[in-house]
Amino acid sequence: MKVEKHDNSLVIVPETEIDDVIRLIPPQKSLEDTYASGYNCGKNGANTNNCHFALFSSPEKTKEWEKGKKDAEEEKIMSKMENERETSEWTDYIELE
Repeated sequence: MKVEKHDNSLVIVPETEIDDVIRLIPPQKSLEDTYASGYNCGKNGANTNNCHFALFSSPEKTKEWEKGKKDAEEEKIMSKMENERETSEWTDYIELE
């Protein structure tokens, strides 16, 4: 592969047929990366990185991604409940005065 400059940006240009194929193969993700992507999706919403099809290349990876997403969503719910409880305590305190 070679890199060429086009319109002030760098572009990878395949020199052989195998370069074309290599460029299409998604990078392999570990189970930890897959969990982190699911967690990121649950916390920040879906995007092209945390929902990339390569993350679901095996049942184990799909399960890890789903676990990460579930953990993030549960954490958001617990955080929201904690914030509501703290707000409620302040409201009760203010009303007592």
